[in-house]
Amino acid sequence: MDKIIREFKVDRGGRDIIYPFTTYSCVFSSSSRLSGYLSDRFTNGVVAKERMSISEMPQLLIKCEKVEYPSLVEMAKNASYRGAMSRQHSKVQNYFLDKDPHTIAIEIPVYNDEMLGHIDIIRLLPSGIIEVLDFKPNAHKETKASSQLFRYVQCLAKSLRFPLTQFRAYYFDDKNIYQVTL
Repeated sequence: MDKIIREFKVDRGGRDIIYPFTTYSCVFSSSSRLSGYLSDRFTNGVVAKERMSISEMPQLLIKCEKVEYPSLVEMAKNASYRGAMSRQHSKVQNYFLDKDPHTIAIEIPVYNDEMLGHIDIIRLLPSGIIEVLDFKPNAHKETKASSQLFRYVQCLAKSLRFPLTQFRAYYFDDKNIYQVTL
């Protein structure tokens, strides 16, 4: 499969941050809403820079719980991200994209009138469930990840016109995985 990359530059307070949205060309050949959304984001990126970053938004009180999902934890371990410093996210994301048959895209921009964010990993399961994953190197210490993921899923669900029941949201590292209640 042909991996394709499009880099988006976003100004964050005078500092440009590059987001390398990556997927496979075959993702665009489907006529599904998800493929259409990914194709549009890949082609057009994010249309307005004035949107607030997800990290600037007030935290929501969203429930999450530690769950067992050994295959995801194992993939994070195999990505060998520890010690990669600023490249930790890209090592994990690219490992998933290269080795996991269910991962279809990484660094996907999502936005609405209030916020702008980037989903680390999107997986599409054979059942039709869309998994939204956020890699957090120290997942057990996270206090805002559930709020962030909830907003990402809400935004994606609204854009696709899919019910929240079609999504699962997790944040994880190589030891722990937490599921966000949607």
